[in-house]
Amino acid sequence: MAISLLLSLSWTHANAQETCERTGIEFGFFNGVKTTRFQARDVVEEFLPEQYGRTTPDGQPISYTLYYNDTEGWADFVETFEQRLQEHNGVLSQRFELFFSSLQGGGSWWSRITEAVPALGDVLTGIVQTFQAFLTNRLVEGTGDPSTAAVSQRHREQIDHAVAMDKGLLLFAHSQGNLFANQAYDHALTRVGADSVRVVHVAPPSPRQIGNYTLANLDVVINALRATGFVLPNSQTILPYAHRPPGLNGQRDVLGHGLLEIYLNPLVPSTSAAIRLHVEQALEALRSPQWSERPPY
Repeated sequence: MAISLLLSLSWTHANAQETCERTGIEFGFFNGVKTTRFQARDVVEEFLPEQYGRTTPDGQPISYTLYYNDTEGWADFVETFEQRLQEHNGVLSQRFELFFSSLQGGGSWWSRITEAVPALGDVLTGIVQTFQAFLTNRLVEGTGDPSTAAVSQRHREQIDHAVAMDKGLLLFAHSQGNLFANQAYDHALTRVGADSVRVVHVAPPSPRQIGNYTLANLDVVINALRATGFVLPNSQTILPYAHRPPGLNGQRDVLGHGLLEIYLNPLVPSTSAAIRLHVEQALEALRSPQWSERPPY
């Protein structure tokens, strides 16, 4: 009887110790611009778990957490651009992607269009100037202004909470969320060792690369930003808008920039497969902070 009790207590202690050691991974989602909190919650609670599961390959639990960014970023520009196109009776309605590629040097197709509608040449010039103003000020420098300082502070507090729970950190960022994820990563390194935090970049709008990234060649939002010189090279090829299948949310994205429509869409395997590989590699490499050498506070 005593031996059985002793064995039972030993097994319970070992099991509890194993449970404490396997504290799991926090999968933090940093959303892009023009994403409501409700939409971001759907990504965290439904779409990401469906894509990557609730446990790592070695059985550690994954907790999906929203690191919300409620700033506007380039939303104002997109609205301005759409309004300008409407002024010209939809002459570019079927040339949306090609129009943005003109920001990188135009081409014979653009010459033919401007010969037919000379006013469009002025439209392009105005839009390039508007784009550079919006994107440079609101994306590249925007994460340091007072309106976003509170957002970054919330993210730092979330990082601290996850570290206190001895969770490894996978920071998964889309669009402008990459700028906040980069700051969160820098903060995390003041709390944990580098082997306890990984970043996966999706459609990053800046040249800073911490982890693996995925950027579609026809992501017209990021391609337009390329004119300012702040963008990583394209990594994947996708089909033109007319040939794209609906995304995880049943919608299609003419901008080629949507997370659910393009990047996580299993019917767009060039992007979704690349991101899956990056996530799997990050999960495999992560270690719990309790087994990582922590930097001094």
